[in-house]
Parts: sequence; C-alpha cells; structure tokens
Amino acid sequence: MTSMLCEAVRVGRRYRVDLGDIEALATSIADVGLLHPLVVTPKGTLIAGARRLAAVQHLGWTKVPVRVVDLESLVRGEFVENTARKDFTADEAYAIVEALKPIEQAAAKQRQAEGQKSGGRGKKKLGGKKPPSKETRKARTRAAAATGFSAATLAKIGQIKAAAQANPVVYATVADQLKTAGRGQISRVYKEFEQIRRQQELAHAQATLSQAERDDLASVCDLRVCSCQDLFASGIMPDAVITDPPYGEEFLPLFTELALACRQVPLVAVMVGQSYLPETLQRLCEHLSYRWTLAYLLPGGQAVQQFPRKVNTSWKPVLLFGQSDRWFGDVAVSATNDNDKRFHCWGQSESGMMDLVDRLTIPGQLVCDPFLGGGTTAVVARVLGRRFVGCDIDSSVVDIVQGRLAACHSDA
Repeated sequence: MTSMLCEAVRVGRRYRVDLGDIEALATSIADVGLLHPLVVTPKGTLIAGARRLAAVQHLGWTKVPVRVVDLESLVRGEFVENTARKDFTADEAYAIVEALKPIEQAAAKQRQAEGQKSGGRGKKKLGGKKPPSKETRKARTRAAAATGFSAATLAKIGQIKAAAQANPVVYATVADQLKTAGRGQISRVYKEFEQIRRQQELAHAQATLSQAERDDLASVCDLRVCSCQDLFASGIMPDAVITDPPYGEEFLPLFTELALACRQVPLVAVMVGQSYLPETLQRLCEHLSYRWTLAYLLPGGQAVQQFPRKVNTSWKPVLLFGQSDRWFGDVAVSATNDNDKRFHCWGQSESGMMDLVDRLTIPGQLVCDPFLGGGTTAVVARVLGRRFVGCDIDSSVVDIVQGRLAACHSDA
C-alpha cells in the first residue's frame, strides 16, 4: 500500500458526479477514513474508485491512498469486490476489459489446444479447416462479464473513446461523461455521441460537395429559412404538400397558417397527432377540402405513450385534402423499429415517409414540406426522383437537411 498524489487525481477534477452522493460518501470517509484505496495500473490509469476519488477531492485531500496492480493481479483477484457488485464507471469497465481481453484470448487458445490434444471433436468446414473456436469468439464477452457491462455496451464505449482520440475537441463532452457514467447511463451518452457524429458527417459531406454537384442538387431541392406563410407567398406551386407539423396545443395556429397557404395545392397530406385531432381537423377543414384519413403505422417498439390519455399508440393519422383523382391505398407503414430521431427530436423514419411519398406522388412532381424538421421528406423525395421545396424557421435545421441531402447525393 502506498500513499501518493496520483495522476488520476488531476484527471478526476473533470469528473461529472452527483454532488449529493459524493457529499454523503465524503462525510463517511471523513468519519472512518478511506477503507479501500484507489486501484491504478503501473502507468497511473485509474481502474477502480472514481467516486471515491471525487469524494476525497471534495474533502480537499492532496494525497490519496492507491494500490498499483499489474495485469495478472488485475485479472486474478483485485476486482473481486467490485466485480461482485458490478459498480464500475464506463471508463473503469472499458479499461478492465481491455486488460482482460488478451488474457482471456490466451486462455481460450490454451483450452482449444488442450481439446485438440485430447481428441476433442470440432465441426470442420470444407477443406478440413475448423471454424474459429467458440471460446475464442467469446473472449471479449467473457472479459465483459467481469464488469457487468454487456459486450455490445462496451463496443459503444469503444466507439466513443476512439472518436475522442481522433478528434478530442469535438467529442470532449461525451468522452468526459464516460468517466462517471454507469451502465444505465451509456445509452444516453451514446445517443449524444451519435448526434455529434452525424452532424460531423453531414458537415463533411456538404463541405466536400463539388460546385457541379451542388448546382445539380439545387436544381431539384430548394431549401429556405422562412415560415410556411413566407414560402407560399414567394409564389411556389407544388404538386403535393406532404408535411409533419409539430402537434402540441401551442402549435395549433400553424395548422391554420398551413391551410391558408395550401388552398390552391392539388394534394395536401398532413401527419398529425391525436391529442388535439378535433381542433386540428377543424382548422384545416376551414380552408381545405377533406378527402380521407390515412393510417401511418409504427410497428415494433415505436409505440408512443400518451400519459394524459393513458394510451400506447402505434399509428398516426395522415389527413388528406384536395381533389386529386389518383387512386391510393390508405395505409402507410414504417419499417419495424425504424423510429429515427438522429436528425431531429420529431423526426420520422425514411422507410415510412418513403412509403407515404411513393403512394401519393409520381416521379418528377414537386413535393413541398414547409416544416422541414430533420428533412426526411426531402431525402426520400430526392431518392424517389421527385423535386422538392421546403423550409424551416430554424436555420440550423436547414443546415442539417442540406448536409443530409449532400450525403444522399454523394451516395447516388
């Protein structure tokens, strides 16, 4: 046992922790002392004790008891207590698994070799070669089991750490969160990481688009920063409006604005929520000719919980207006579990919107969405060979949609 100022102490000052929990732990340590030292590798990497570290820092300690362990000790016994309660942070768990993995792989190869020597049977592929040992394939899973984190969760942590190493400035926030995030918090951190990564990809796609490609894209996709009213006041005349305005009670006036703007449009399809369906329908029908209601299905785990109404809903109404004589089926379906919120918190799946746009329009027509959001309607219109015009009052939203379209255009 040694007492030293650990490198991890300086790193630890950036940890994000629940202050109430840390204060309680600090009070206990002040009363009875630090019962268990921090655990570090010979290089000073903190393996176990992030919360204890935050607590002693809260007490103003400048020196912290630490236990330095080599990899063999790490594997054979140093984590017994922590493994039993599986209370590691994401950073701690990842460090443990990275240390355990080569040892597990070596042990797996040894077990495989012993099995071959004893005449153990194994399935063979054509040519007499055995497939990779199940023990070898599961080395990472075995290592992960010691921490209580699943292999899939640790893979997500690895993605974040790799991205942060490659671009520390952009991913500093999410990388910092791994230092105190427990198992139940990784999904939230990874979701934030995915949003940042997607924005970076879209910005790169837009920046690398050639001028010729940009001109080609602009000829079929017109994106503007303005309101629905201003967009139609500019004189556009789309063949169809297919849109998904916000549903809350405070947004009801938008449906009146939409109806007034679309009085001359041959086909208007408006996805709506059901909490204020009577008010929404009344506002739209005041200026538009009602034709039908389509069902937009959300199969799989996409059901939305409407707590005030105590309903789990797995579909949305799409109100159809206008006098178009084109036949259509009145059920559009999103792919199972394809709920897509990567680009906007109210975003729809590409699969569902593609079904809707495909059944209501034909190639070459001009499709309009005056409430762009994440830009899914714009993307599927581009993929399906429709021209597109749309707008949003939020310029950052329009930037994201431009990036999506640039990426889509580059892949075409």
